[in-house]
Amino acid sequence: MKYNLRSIVDPSDPLNGELADWPIFSGNQDIEATPPENTLSLPYPADAERFFAVEEFRPPPVTIYSENFDGGAVIPVGWSTGAHIGDTGTTQWEVGIPTHNLGPPGAASAPNCVGTNLATEYGPDTNIFLRTPSIDLTAAGAATVNYDQFVYTDTFFQDFGTLRVLDATDDSVIAVLEAVVEGASFDWIHVSNPLPAEALGKMVKFEFGFVADDITGDVGWLIDNVEVTIP
Repeated sequence: MKYNLRSIVDPSDPLNGELADWPIFSGNQDIEATPPENTLSLPYPADAERFFAVEEFRPPPVTIYSENFDGGAVIPVGWSTGAHIGDTGTTQWEVGIPTHNLGPPGAASAPNCVGTNLATEYGPDTNIFLRTPSIDLTAAGAATVNYDQFVYTDTFFQDFGTLRVLDATDDSVIAVLEAVVEGASFDWIHVSNPLPAEALGKMVKFEFGFVADDITGDVGWLIDNVEVTIP
């Protein structure tokens, strides 16, 4: 937690409002916790009478990695793409402006996003992946991966996306955050996935996978604004 020290001379004055409206006292704002016992020392005020309030709040998360795919129409540096056994090469992860007539009118944050065949349907017999660079969670007590997605897959057949956490040292699977991403979102939606305990304390990657059967597909899976945060 963090703390603000607020103070006024006369709490009976209605102009001073609620406790949360009291002014910060002498620059004592966003005070870091000092476990195991929080302590703050300051000069004794000169006022004959003064009132104080301690405000406690949870600080906003810190972004330790982000990618919006707007650096050009190529897979960003550090990211990697590939295929698992059974893929026939009909579908690729692409970076650019989505132009499929059944897809979104643009990226979640213009101009670019990443997705499966941005201008055409994804092809049959697909089993591809898109991986982030290594992300350092060795000192993280908690972490969350956030991203925007547009989904349009054939739900009558085996067409879906997956999101997995990999150990960056050997690309082994640590956890599955999304086992089946399918259906039709009809617009960009924001997704937030807290990481399980087994994914913390390690160097990790995130793998966006996409699988399709032998029937011609739909728009596929588009992703934008990938972000990893810690408390």
